[in-house]
Amino acid sequence: RASAASALGHILGEASGNFHDLGSVTMEAVAALTNALSSNNHEIVKESATWALGEILGKASGNFRDPGNLTAKAVAGLTKNLMSSKESIRLSAAWALGEFLGKASGIFHDLGNAVAEAVAGLTENLLSSKEPVRMSAAWALG
Repeated sequence: RASAASALGHILGEASGNFHDLGSVTMEAVAALTNALSSNNHEIVKESATWALGEILGKASGNFRDPGNLTAKAVAGLTKNLMSSKESIRLSAAWALGEFLGKASGIFHDLGNAVAEAVAGLTENLLSSKEPVRMSAAWALG
């Protein structure tokens, strides 16, 4: 599962310029990866899904429309992982959110409260006792 998530992120991240041709495939991938964030999967699966979402959403933020709020659900799942007890998951969630938030400002109005909650979660991570967590949150916030 971890390898599959990584492969999806790489393939779809590289194909970001052609998302108008891959719309349904991309949406299915985003849905599956978002589900992997909230399941009881092993840490490596969650981390791989997080990285894959960062690759896909970060590179595709302006190239496809999301009729079913999958992007908002993905952002919410990533935000939830900012509170993980596993530092590696928190770091990858901050990276993925930073990749997306830094490039998707044109679609924030479509995402409802998901962006505000992501910014709040990242801001909370600025107060972490772990320096890498603080640094990744600061990077994600720009």
